[in-house]
Amino acid sequence: MQILATSPEERASGFPTYIITGVNLTAADPQDSVSQVRIVLEETLAAVRNFNDKSEYKIDTVGFWVMDLTRGVTLEQLSELFHGLFMK
Repeated sequence: MQILATSPEERASGFPTYIITGVNLTAADPQDSVSQVRIVLEETLAAVRNFNDKSEYKIDTVGFWVMDLTRGVTLEQLSELFHGLFMK
Protein backbone atom coordinates (compact mmCIF):
# COMPACT_ATOMS: atom_id res chain seq x y z
CA MET A 1 0.00 0.00 0.00
CA GLN A 2 1.01 3.58 -0.51
CA ILE A 3 -0.01 6.72 1.30
CA LEU A 4 0.16 9.66 -1.08
CA ALA A 5 0.00 13.34 -0.19
CA THR A 6 -2.49 15.40 -2.15
CA SER A 7 -1.63 18.76 -3.64
CA PRO A 8 -2.79 22.08 -2.17
CA GLU A 9 -5.13 22.44 -5.18
CA GLU A 10 -6.68 19.02 -4.52
CA ARG A 11 -7.14 19.84 -0.84
CA ALA A 12 -8.75 23.16 -1.74
CA SER A 13 -11.29 21.25 -3.83
CA GLY A 14 -12.17 18.90 -0.95
CA PHE A 15 -9.65 16.07 -1.11
CA PRO A 16 -8.11 14.84 2.15
CA THR A 17 -4.46 15.50 2.98
CA TYR A 18 -3.52 11.89 2.18
CA ILE A 19 -4.92 9.17 -0.06
CA ILE A 20 -4.29 5.50 0.74
CA THR A 21 -4.04 3.27 -2.31
CA GLY A 22 -2.67 -0.02 -3.52
CA VAL A 23 -4.51 -3.02 -2.09
CA ASN A 24 -4.19 -5.82 -4.59
CA LEU A 25 -5.90 -9.14 -4.04
CA THR A 26 -4.33 -12.20 -5.62
CA ALA A 27 -5.83 -15.44 -6.89
CA ALA A 28 -4.55 -17.08 -3.69
CA ASP A 29 -6.58 -14.71 -1.49
CA PRO A 30 -10.06 -15.76 -0.34
CA GLN A 31 -12.68 -15.05 -2.98
CA ASP A 32 -15.64 -14.27 -0.73
CA SER A 33 -16.61 -10.63 -0.21
CA VAL A 34 -16.32 -10.62 3.58
CA SER A 35 -12.75 -11.96 3.51
CA GLN A 36 -11.74 -9.48 0.83
CA VAL A 37 -13.16 -6.54 2.77
CA ARG A 38 -11.34 -7.80 5.89
CA ILE A 39 -8.06 -7.86 3.93
CA VAL A 40 -8.59 -4.31 2.66
CA LEU A 41 -9.39 -3.04 6.16
CA GLU A 42 -6.46 -4.85 7.78
CA GLU A 43 -3.99 -3.61 5.14
CA THR A 44 -5.31 -0.07 5.42
CA LEU A 45 -4.95 -0.04 9.20
CA ALA A 46 -1.44 -1.50 8.96
CA ALA A 47 -0.42 1.17 6.43
CA VAL A 48 -1.81 3.98 8.60
CA ARG A 49 -0.12 2.64 11.74
CA ASN A 50 3.18 2.33 9.87
CA PHE A 51 2.82 5.86 8.45
CA ASN A 52 1.95 7.32 11.85
CA ASP A 53 4.93 5.59 13.49
CA LYS A 54 7.33 7.16 10.98
CA SER A 55 5.82 10.57 10.28
CA GLU A 56 5.46 13.76 12.25
CA TYR A 57 2.04 14.14 10.58
CA LYS A 58 -0.58 11.68 11.77
CA ILE A 59 -3.57 10.18 10.01
CA ASP A 60 -6.44 10.01 12.49
CA THR A 61 -9.40 9.54 10.16
CA VAL A 62 -9.84 7.08 7.30
CA GLY A 63 -12.72 7.11 4.84
CA PHE A 64 -13.78 4.58 2.23
CA TRP A 65 -15.93 4.62 -0.88
CA VAL A 66 -18.46 2.35 0.77
CA MET A 67 -20.39 1.40 -2.36
CA ASP A 68 -17.32 -0.30 -3.81
CA LEU A 69 -15.95 -1.62 -0.53
CA THR A 70 -19.09 -3.36 0.67
CA ARG A 71 -20.47 -4.95 -2.47
CA GLY A 72 -21.77 -8.35 -1.37
CA VAL A 73 -21.31 -7.67 2.36
CA THR A 74 -24.25 -7.14 4.70
CA LEU A 75 -24.30 -4.34 7.25
CA GLU A 76 -24.16 -6.92 10.02
CA GLN A 77 -21.03 -8.52 8.52
CA LEU A 78 -19.41 -5.12 8.03
CA SER A 79 -20.23 -4.15 11.61
CA GLU A 80 -18.60 -7.35 12.87
CA LEU A 81 -15.48 -6.68 10.76
CA PHE A 82 -15.15 -3.12 12.02
CA HIS A 83 -15.77 -4.18 15.61
CA GLY A 84 -13.14 -6.91 15.36
CA LEU A 85 -10.53 -4.61 13.84
CA PHE A 86 -11.09 -1.39 15.75
CA MET A 87 -12.11 -2.64 19.18
CA LYS A 88 -8.95 -4.63 19.92
